[in-house]
Amino acid sequence: MKQQYKLNMKDVCIIIPIYNQVPEKSELYSIWRTIKKLDGREIVYLAGGNLDISMYPLADTLEVVRFPSSWFASTETYSRLLLTKEFYQRFQMFEYILICQTDVFVMGTSNDLHYFLEQNYDYWGAPWYFRARAYRRRCFGYKLFRLISRPRRIHVGNGGLSLRRVSAMIQFLEKYEKEASYTNELEDWFIAYYGEQDSSMLKIAPVEKAGQFAQETGAREMYKKTKEKPFGVHAWLKYFPEVLFEDEDFEKNQK
Repeated sequence: MKQQYKLNMKDVCIIIPIYNQVPEKSELYSIWRTIKKLDGREIVYLAGGNLDISMYPLADTLEVVRFPSSWFASTETYSRLLLTKEFYQRFQMFEYILICQTDVFVMGTSNDLHYFLEQNYDYWGAPWYFRARAYRRRCFGYKLFRLISRPRRIHVGNGGLSLRRVSAMIQFLEKYEKEASYTNELEDWFIAYYGEQDSSMLKIAPVEKAGQFAQETGAREMYKKTKEKPFGVHAWLKYFPEVLFEDEDFEKNQK
């Protein structure tokens, strides 16, 4: 029998970023699932300054944390937002934030989430099982960066479903503020590149543990191998659509 934990509303804030006024059906399903599975936790939407979110679940109930719309213009601008101290400072009343994109399939519960909160890591994300490599810096508009920067293998982890300790992220970005200002890497690759080499600033969960928390590119293969369900799957329709049929809630609804 799983240990039952007493929920603390200030332990973690679940953040659901949204970009478009009209959600896709798959996004609505993922959002409703996140809200249901993580019932009892603080859940907020993250959106651009004037985006109408009235078509999203519980739009009149959930708090909306807003930043200027320019941050949500593209994947790259959103990624840069997550490399600013100002983003994390908006959530300083929480110990952790859990980012759940609208293509996340949450399998765990609030109680399961508490297990990962207790492990004392600063960053959790799905492992990259392929040979992911990130670079120290890029020169805008040129391939010269490959000549002046050594690539480094990175392991953990994808930011689409990620658990982050707020205070640690602020300290990390204070130290690497200059590097963050000129990087062209996506934010999760940047965090892995510098975080994995500087564990004194950011303690990233190891691959084995991170795989228990989230899966992405290798989700199907890992499930076939271990038959163990992670807390959640990012980009599930792309990498592991059959996870829907492995879920007990789906099976119950079909009876």
